[in-house]
Amino acid sequence: MLKRITALVIAVVMLLSLTACKTSVKTGAGSGNGDGDKQQNGGDISGDNYDESRIAVDYGEIYQAVKLANDEQFNYNNGVKYSSSMAIRGGAMSIFDEIVEDDDEVEEYDKSYDIPAKGGDLGGGDDTEFSDTNNQVEGVQESDIVKTDGKHIFVVSNNHDYIYGGGTSGKISVVEPDNGEMELIAQISLENAYPQELLLYNDKLIIIWNKSEYIDTPTARMDRMEDMGWGGSVHAQQTVLQVYDLDGDFEEPASVYSQDGGYTSSRMIGEYIYLITNFTPDIPQDFEEEEIDLYIPSFSCNDKRTFVAPGCIVLPDKLDWIQYSVIGGLNVNEEDMSVSVFSNLGATGFVYANNDNIYLTRSVHEGIRGMEEMLYYYGGETYSIIDKFAINAGEISYTATGKAKGGVENQFRFDEYNGIFRVVTSVWGLDPDIDTSDIPKRPEQPEEPQSPDFGGDWQKWDEWYNDVYMNWYNDVYNNWYEENKTLIQGCDKWWSENYGNQGGALYTFDGDMNILGEVHGIAKGENVQSVRFVGDIGYIVTFKQVDPLFSFDLSDPTSPVKLDELKIPGFSRYLHPWSDGLLLGLGVHAVEDGEEADFGRRMGLKLSMFDVSDNEELSERHVYIIENPDGESWSNSPIESEHKAALVAPDRNLIGFPYSYSEYTVNDNGYSGYKRTAAYAVFTYDNDGFSLIGEISIVLDENDWWEFNRGMYIGDYIYAISNGMIVSAAIGDELVKVQELKF
Repeated sequence: MLKRITALVIAVVMLLSLTACKTSVKTGAGSGNGDGDKQQNGGDISGDNYDESRIAVDYGEIYQAVKLANDEQFNYNNGVKYSSSMAIRGGAMSIFDEIVEDDDEVEEYDKSYDIPAKGGDLGGGDDTEFSDTNNQVEGVQESDIVKTDGKHIFVVSNNHDYIYGGGTSGKISVVEPDNGEMELIAQISLENAYPQELLLYNDKLIIIWNKSEYIDTPTARMDRMEDMGWGGSVHAQQTVLQVYDLDGDFEEPASVYSQDGGYTSSRMIGEYIYLITNFTPDIPQDFEEEEIDLYIPSFSCNDKRTFVAPGCIVLPDKLDWIQYSVIGGLNVNEEDMSVSVFSNLGATGFVYANNDNIYLTRSVHEGIRGMEEMLYYYGGETYSIIDKFAINAGEISYTATGKAKGGVENQFRFDEYNGIFRVVTSVWGLDPDIDTSDIPKRPEQPEEPQSPDFGGDWQKWDEWYNDVYMNWYNDVYNNWYEENKTLIQGCDKWWSENYGNQGGALYTFDGDMNILGEVHGIAKGENVQSVRFVGDIGYIVTFKQVDPLFSFDLSDPTSPVKLDELKIPGFSRYLHPWSDGLLLGLGVHAVEDGEEADFGRRMGLKLSMFDVSDNEELSERHVYIIENPDGESWSNSPIESEHKAALVAPDRNLIGFPYSYSEYTVNDNGYSGYKRTAAYAVFTYDNDGFSLIGEISIVLDENDWWEFNRGMYIGDYIYAISNGMIVSAAIGDELVKVQELKF
């Protein structure tokens, strides 16, 4: 009787959830064209190495997939699952072979509705000009820790106060600027919260934060967890989105939405928000299909909770840990904001979005064919799995999945142009030109003793480890190693010489995520530092000791062509189109001459203006270097890892970014140390090169480790911003400091 009631509840949940997503019949992608003339040192990523994803038919399919991975994790750890995100030993495993297929058809998704207006109105006061977040795609607003509508500056405070036994609290500071004069008019306090980022739309402020609290363990598994020695609470995994009216008092939000998982990223197009989270279900060793609250993500609007429907969950072919990506499509103008929610069984790494599609990336590690017995010692190959979702007016639908060899570091590795998706990866692994037929094989290692199940008695485990395992290690393993030392060292040497940095790889995909063209071995042995796509041209910067800037012609996506390669000292970590024919690079200055040990060593920060008017004849037109004060000092800038830290406004002829530097000092008593300074630099650019208008700088106290992390302009004033301070300065022939405001 209980099972009947439970089944009825699940059916009702599924029926109510169907309105929360739309589905598409496209469930996978092809394996590339296989044209050898168009592949340069490329590896075969087709066949059984390909990741074929599809939409789940029912919760039963999802349960079987999750249970299979969950059992593997418990078995691997002798009955104790330390982390539900622990990777499975031996690489990714296939789940479709274990799932009973269902012939039910997936609902066709009609995409014929109207396209919403692009972009969004940030509001603002009278005719005052102000800067926006440094968004990657025009019309697609990215969330950030700082926002302005021209009348207010909103700042996320990340220096949380710890509340003993109760988590953390954070604040959103609301500042009113008036020609450089600032007033703190409000602070929004969030209890048990990690404030993440902000969005603005018309007269609305949207705050995104992660819960930071422990909640009671669900009753359904409490007994099992106590038997395993687990506590009676679990850490909340929930991202909350609150909407505030700017003409209100910021005391109460107008509406509240939440979804399972920690915050990953978000985008806003017009009035529609797309919220992406990563959710790791906290699953015990034994659980039933009916207990969907243990393994299915959920979402809530104004305290009404709903589970994601099975027809809105994408199943991957290979699952190496249990984690969901959750995408919520929301209408900020509606009190019940939720339009649709889609989920993807696989963790999201980076997000690329334009006005029509969202691409979520995840990594998988796969074995090298024919070398399975060596994987325990040397690992496998890394691939980037890219899941494509169509978006429109808050509606989300799964389109297809693609796959590229290598890993990625940020969202600028991706771009879509005229329906062609482009990706640049960094490839580590075996040199594809190496003959693998004569690889020396590592001798079989003696079997390790396995620990008995001592439950929660760690003292017995310690005794077993010292008395049994260490005796085996000393008496058996060491003898085996000494007997086979020469062979083992030869095997290790072969892998160290042939398994390493294989350079960059460039892929192009069609709308169904089939590979059209690929180029491998871009600057082999060097690391990809930055990427920017401008129309049919792709620019790639790599670095080992000098900075090669590559240009690629992508007008024929089936056959990408390298046009030129410019080598200069240093490297650009961020590229930004400045004007037709000019490309701005922000990055690091490195040693060009001198001792070999110093060659390539970073010596400061660097601005480069590249002439790309002829992509077959690249040149560096102008350079500006911010040198370290001396050889013992160092400097760094958030722009090296965060594009939103850069203020690039060609229309206002302004370039700004924060950085900090440390100077080696010796005091009167002969003690050495470092004096740290936080700075925000502002430049202009013309035919004569870069001009430094000025810097806002503050010498930090000994215990201060903050730095400026953002900058913006409102009218003729620059505002340099940190977590707990804003410094304003007037823009003229030089920067004139106006005010410091501490929160």
